[in-house]
Order: sequence, then C-alpha cells, then structure tokens
Amino acid sequence: MWDLLKNGIGSTVGSIGKAIDDCVTSDEERLSLRNELVSIEGTIGNQIRDFQKSMEQEITNRVKSDNASGSWLTKNIRPMTLIFLMVNTMLLMWATIFGDLPKDKVDMLKAWIPLLISLDVAAVTFYFGSRGMEKIKALLPT
Repeated sequence: MWDLLKNGIGSTVGSIGKAIDDCVTSDEERLSLRNELVSIEGTIGNQIRDFQKSMEQEITNRVKSDNASGSWLTKNIRPMTLIFLMVNTMLLMWATIFGDLPKDKVDMLKAWIPLLISLDVAAVTFYFGSRGMEKIKALLPT
C-alpha cells in the first residue's frame, strides 16, 4: 500500500513537472523548480517510510503487551482467531465443493467469500508473512 502511495506521489510530481515545463520559459527556472519537486518527493517518501516503521513498531508493541498479560484469553486471542478463520474457510470450501448443498445455498455462501478472503489474508499475513518481511527489509538498502 505504501509503495502505491509513493508511486502516486511520484506520478503527481511528474505531472506537475510537465505542467511547469509547459509554463516556464527559462531552462534555469525549469531546472530549479524540478529540483524542488524532487526534493519534496524525497521528503514525502521519507515521511511515508517513517510512518510505516512506526506502525510496524506499534503492532510489535501490541503483541508484546498481549503476551505479557496475565490473561490466557489475551495471550491466545490472535491464534484462536486465525484457527477460527482457517476452520471456517475449510468448512465453506468443503460445503461448496463436496457438500450436498442446493444451488441457492451455495450462491448465498458466495456472497461471504470476499469478506472471508480479506480476513484470511490479513490473519495469515500477520502470522506468517510479517516476520519474513521484516527479515527481507533488513537486507534491502534503504
């Protein structure tokens, strides 16, 4: 998502640069304005990266706080949610593929598929993708 936002900002800066090129006559003015726009784009990119890092840190702090809690439910609500979603996904798959459901019941289940996909992707990414992405990001130059 952040890359999409950054790409959008980059294309906006490019469009503004083209508009400036059309309006400004001097090469020096054009170069000065273009350099200023590139500087602004870099600043916005840095702000996006800083915000992303702070969001990741907040998620890490939330998980640490949950794990430090004395409550069994607080420590296990996230894994239980993942298990619940995966079991429901498998049951719906089984019911629609192998079940003896009438066509109208299968059509009713299809309405819930986009929501279930979103929840499954979020839960699985949180548990299995987040640490992998942290390791990959640590290897990439900033």
